[in-house]
Amino acid sequence: MPAVVRPDIANAVGDDAECLAFWRRVVHDWVACGWNRENVKGMLDWFQRGELPTTAPNGRKSTRTGDVIRRTEEAAERFLAEQAGANDG
Repeated sequence: MPAVVRPDIANAVGDDAECLAFWRRVVHDWVACGWNRENVKGMLDWFQRGELPTTAPNGRKSTRTGDVIRRTEEAAERFLAEQAGANDG
C-alpha cells in the first residue's frame, strides 16, 4: 500500500491484535473479490462497518462479522456462567 495512506490505516485500525487480524481479513477478502488493491478508502469503509467484503449474485453483500463475533462471545460467556453455576450447586 502506498506510504501516504499508512497513517490513515494506523489511525483507523490501531494496534489491537483483534483489530489487526480483522483488518488483514478485510484486505484479503477485498483482493480475493478482484477489487482495486490500492483503494484503501474502500477497504477502510468495510473495516469501519465491521463487515467483510464479498460478492453475491445481487451485487455487494456484507457479512456482519463483528456482530457475529460479539454475539458468539456473549453466548459463550453465558454458557460458561451457567456451567459454573451448575457445578457450584
